[in-house]
Amino acid sequence: MVCAAAVTVQVPARAGDDRAAAEALFGKGREAARRGDLEAACGAFEESARLEAAPGTLYNLGDCEEKRGHIAAAWQWFTETLTKLPVADERRPLVQKRIAALEPRVPTLTLRLAPGAPDAVVARDGVELGPASLGVALPFEPGKHRIVVYAPGHEERGEDVVLVEGEHRELAVAPGPETKPSASAAPPPAAVVPPRPKPLAPSPPPAAAHADTRTLGYVVGGVGVAGIGTALALGAVALGKKSTVADHCNTARGTCDSQAAVDAASSGSTIATASTVTFIVGAAAVGVGAYFILTSGKSSETTLRAGAGVGSASLRLTHVF
Repeated sequence: MVCAAAVTVQVPARAGDDRAAAEALFGKGREAARRGDLEAACGAFEESARLEAAPGTLYNLGDCEEKRGHIAAAWQWFTETLTKLPVADERRPLVQKRIAALEPRVPTLTLRLAPGAPDAVVARDGVELGPASLGVALPFEPGKHRIVVYAPGHEERGEDVVLVEGEHRELAVAPGPETKPSASAAPPPAAVVPPRPKPLAPSPPPAAAHADTRTLGYVVGGVGVAGIGTALALGAVALGKKSTVADHCNTARGTCDSQAAVDAASSGSTIATASTVTFIVGAAAVGVGAYFILTSGKSSETTLRAGAGVGSASLRLTHVF
């Protein structure tokens, strides 16, 4: 092709392996184009341009894409070729003519986020568009394109757009509605409400401390022993008085031969009674003291009531468990 041949002359490129590889790929692309294998030709030209973006390679790549029907890609490569050519280069008019012929045919699509839409990501045919691409008339190839919009917390929304040559369209896009929790997803843990405490049954009153009654037992027992000792002493005195009465008094007549015998008879009766009472009380005290000692520390209540009088004596011991 004459147009292609007119721009096959490469401008000086950087030396090295990349340049050599780029030239080899360029030659492979020219040969594939002559055979009509546009797929292989465009692939070789594109790889050559990646290694070394020479104007001739870019022009041939644009020509190859236009023949494949990719007018937007062809327009892009011709425009980039023009930026690589010096102002005085004789190939510029040819490149400008190709650009001018393609520009009215290239469809454009301006994508905007719909009013009220949250911040979202917009992708065109699987390629994410940056925020700067929104609101700009972007060149598209004629045909169907897939526009997908998604945002955190929202369902993904996709839309197919079919563009024809020369069409210029604007499209407001937005993500889908807010996502709902998946039925299979575990529900968030509910707030744990501690169970209300059950009313506590009234505690039984603490058991009364069992008093240590051993000391009291020893004291009471000691008093009892002393009482018994006193009773024995009084008994001995009473016996002495009785002996005096027996020697000096006639009990049948109720007479005594001396005043001392009369006094002995009177006091002996009193002492004998006191001895008896003292012995009973002392014996009872010894018993109570022994009881206190033996039951010390046990739950019990003991009440001791004792009484004595001339000629009589009483002792009552009450024990409650």
